[in-house]
Amino acid sequence: MDLGDISALLRARPAGHSLPRAFYTGSAAFEFDLAAIFGTSWLFAGFEAELRNPGNYISFMVGRWPVIIVHGRDGEIRAFHNSCRHRGSILCKPGQGSAARLVCPYHSWTYGLDGRLLAASRMPDDFQKSEHSLKPVHLERIAGAIFICLAETPPDISVMRRDLTPLLAPHNLHHAKLAHQSTLVEYANWKLVMENGRECYHCAAGHPELARTFPINASAYFDFPDDTATRFEARMAALGMPTGPAGEDWWQAVRFPLNDGTVAMTTDGTFNAGPAPETVRARPAFAGTTVNALAVSGGPVPDWRDVTDPATALAVYLTYRVIHGPGAFVERAEGYGDFARAMTRKLQRELQGVMLGALDDPARL
Repeated sequence: MDLGDISALLRARPAGHSLPRAFYTGSAAFEFDLAAIFGTSWLFAGFEAELRNPGNYISFMVGRWPVIIVHGRDGEIRAFHNSCRHRGSILCKPGQGSAARLVCPYHSWTYGLDGRLLAASRMPDDFQKSEHSLKPVHLERIAGAIFICLAETPPDISVMRRDLTPLLAPHNLHHAKLAHQSTLVEYANWKLVMENGRECYHCAAGHPELARTFPINASAYFDFPDDTATRFEARMAALGMPTGPAGEDWWQAVRFPLNDGTVAMTTDGTFNAGPAPETVRARPAFAGTTVNALAVSGGPVPDWRDVTDPATALAVYLTYRVIHGPGAFVERAEGYGDFARAMTRKLQRELQGVMLGALDDPARL
């Protein structure tokens, strides 16, 4: 599909209608999507909390491109094409892990965590290891979130950095800790999945549990027919919590209220973590963190060390990230999740101990 065909299809699209069928079913359209969207845009790839220590890595596919993100010994987080410079073998299978070095499973070419080629046996005398480092992928870190771009010249990300940072900063994602992880693979056209996720017209009928907490009747940037937005913005302003909205034509972020009487985006609107000690302090609770939206509930304050409300003692953090692979749309719900269902009681107690210990030594998180 060339640009002329795409332009003709778009011009034939009636206003207010979905894209023409060819955009969803044609292999040429999918190849265009990979090149024009996933191959050139900044993509949300994960959180610094997933790469806490030197040697930690995340490996995943973006379409046909294997990518690896690595925490280096110097503290830097870098992204590379996850492909050996010798014969193109994938270095680390998709997933998470830790390694002192990146070793190709095919011929054992060995790379440092900074991408430099350290060892390659049986090469000619004039072989220069310095000319065969891993190919880098552009990476930017914004308030604890990691973004990558596969393009040779990435688009400007300065506006996103400026406007997204104040929305994410109060949640101190730099010091978050991964407590639970689950993976959901949706075998569906990625455009249909994204379109479904960008509207809530279907929510009342399709997601009655969500409707208990999520404001399904809000429109646009969470515009409400009553004074809900005004009350929420006043409460957030008093707590020093920016609400947005912020965004450009390729990203959006806004902090929005949950329905009255709910404190978490769970099936019953509560944290369901069991009783908490009256003296426990904890981080402010928030739910539904995505590149697109932030939902804040409960009693968040600028400094989480000042929180004494037992209702937020076992704060539930929900983070979502999207990874696209060929033929599938993958959504990973990376919990600081629903303790009652996603964790054992033992893990609940262990995590509570970590949170309590961090009050005196935040570096422990």
